[in-house]
Amino acid sequence: MRAAVGRLGGWAVGVAVLLLTAQPLNCLTAQTEGSILTVLPGSTRSAGLGGAGAALVGDAGAMFANPAGIATIRHLSIEGSYEPYLAGSAVSTAALALRVRRWTWGFGAQALDGAA
Repeated sequence: MRAAVGRLGGWAVGVAVLLLTAQPLNCLTAQTEGSILTVLPGSTRSAGLGGAGAALVGDAGAMFANPAGIATIRHLSIEGSYEPYLAGSAVSTAALALRVRRWTWGFGAQALDGAA
Protein backbone atom coordinates (compact mmCIF):
# COMPACT_ATOMS: atom_id res chain seq x y z
CA MET A 1 0.00 0.00 0.00
CA ARG A 2 2.83 2.38 0.84
CA ALA A 3 4.47 1.95 -2.59
CA ALA A 4 1.15 2.65 -4.32
CA VAL A 5 0.68 5.86 -2.33
CA GLY A 6 4.23 6.96 -3.20
CA ARG A 7 3.62 6.47 -6.92
CA LEU A 8 0.28 8.24 -6.71
CA GLY A 9 1.86 11.17 -4.87
CA GLY A 10 4.56 11.52 -7.51
CA TRP A 11 1.96 11.43 -10.25
CA ALA A 12 -0.12 14.10 -8.47
CA VAL A 13 2.90 16.39 -8.16
CA GLY A 14 3.68 15.93 -11.85
CA VAL A 15 0.12 16.82 -12.86
CA ALA A 16 0.14 19.86 -10.54
CA VAL A 17 3.40 21.15 -12.05
CA LEU A 18 2.06 20.60 -15.56
CA LEU A 19 -1.16 22.49 -14.80
CA LEU A 20 0.65 25.36 -13.09
CA THR A 21 3.11 25.84 -15.93
CA ALA A 22 0.74 25.25 -18.86
CA GLN A 23 -0.14 28.65 -20.31
CA PRO A 24 -0.07 30.38 -23.69
CA LEU A 25 3.34 31.52 -24.85
CA ASN A 26 2.24 35.16 -25.05
CA CYS A 27 1.92 35.15 -21.22
CA LEU A 28 5.67 34.55 -20.94
CA THR A 29 6.72 37.76 -22.68
CA ALA A 30 7.85 39.34 -19.40
CA GLN A 31 10.82 36.97 -19.35
CA THR A 32 12.14 38.00 -22.74
CA GLU A 33 15.20 40.18 -23.11
CA GLY A 34 14.47 43.88 -22.93
CA SER A 35 11.38 43.64 -20.71
CA ILE A 36 10.91 46.50 -18.25
CA LEU A 37 9.99 43.98 -15.53
CA THR A 38 13.56 42.72 -15.44
CA VAL A 39 14.75 46.22 -14.48
CA LEU A 40 12.13 47.09 -11.84
CA PRO A 41 12.62 45.82 -8.27
CA GLY A 42 10.63 42.69 -7.52
CA SER A 43 9.48 43.66 -4.04
CA THR A 44 9.08 46.77 -1.90
CA ARG A 45 11.93 45.62 0.31
CA SER A 46 14.19 45.42 -2.74
CA ALA A 47 13.01 48.85 -3.87
CA GLY A 48 13.88 50.22 -0.43
CA LEU A 49 17.42 48.94 -0.88
CA GLY A 50 17.72 50.72 -4.21
CA GLY A 51 17.16 47.57 -6.24
CA ALA A 52 19.76 45.48 -4.40
CA GLY A 53 17.46 42.47 -4.22
CA ALA A 54 20.29 39.95 -4.42
CA ALA A 55 21.19 40.84 -0.83
CA LEU A 56 17.78 39.78 0.50
CA VAL A 57 17.30 36.41 2.17
CA GLY A 58 14.60 34.92 4.34
CA ASP A 59 11.45 36.28 2.71
CA ALA A 60 9.32 35.42 -0.29
CA GLY A 61 10.37 38.58 -2.16
CA ALA A 62 13.77 37.01 -2.75
CA MET A 63 12.10 34.95 -5.49
CA PHE A 64 12.56 37.76 -7.99
CA ALA A 65 16.26 38.61 -7.60
CA ASN A 66 17.83 35.77 -5.62
CA PRO A 67 15.78 32.54 -5.58
CA ALA A 68 18.36 30.89 -3.31
CA GLY A 69 17.33 33.44 -0.65
CA ILE A 70 14.22 31.42 0.19
CA ALA A 71 16.33 28.56 1.55
CA THR A 72 16.37 30.11 5.04
CA ILE A 73 12.57 30.23 5.35
CA ARG A 74 11.38 28.02 8.21
CA HIS A 75 7.63 27.62 7.56
CA LEU A 76 5.72 30.06 5.33
CA SER A 77 6.41 33.47 3.84
CA ILE A 78 3.87 35.50 1.87
CA GLU A 79 4.52 38.89 0.31
CA GLY A 80 2.53 41.21 -1.88
CA SER A 81 3.23 44.73 -3.04
CA TYR A 82 1.81 47.49 -5.17
CA GLU A 83 4.25 50.14 -6.37
CA PRO A 84 2.85 53.14 -8.26
CA TYR A 85 5.16 54.91 -10.69
CA LEU A 86 4.98 58.06 -12.76
CA ALA A 87 2.40 58.55 -15.51
CA GLY A 88 -0.10 56.23 -13.82
CA SER A 89 1.82 52.99 -14.26
CA ALA A 90 2.16 50.51 -11.41
CA VAL A 91 3.89 47.23 -10.63
CA SER A 92 2.13 44.57 -8.56
CA THR A 93 3.98 41.59 -7.17
CA ALA A 94 3.02 38.54 -5.15
CA ALA A 95 5.28 35.83 -3.79
CA LEU A 96 4.85 32.76 -1.64
CA ALA A 97 7.53 30.51 -0.16
CA LEU A 98 6.70 27.35 1.76
CA ARG A 99 8.96 24.91 3.57
CA VAL A 100 7.82 21.28 3.28
CA ARG A 101 10.10 18.93 5.20
CA ARG A 102 13.56 19.61 3.75
CA TRP A 103 12.39 21.32 0.55
CA THR A 104 11.50 24.98 0.11
CA TRP A 105 9.01 25.77 -2.66
CA GLY A 106 8.56 29.26 -4.01
CA PHE A 107 6.13 30.90 -6.41
CA GLY A 108 6.11 34.48 -7.61
CA ALA A 109 4.20 36.66 -10.05
CA GLN A 110 4.76 40.21 -11.22
CA ALA A 111 2.48 42.39 -13.35
CA LEU A 112 3.00 45.79 -14.94
CA ASP A 113 -0.08 47.97 -15.30
CA GLY A 114 0.85 50.54 -17.94
CA ALA A 115 -0.81 53.91 -18.27
CA ALA A 116 -3.67 53.99 -20.75
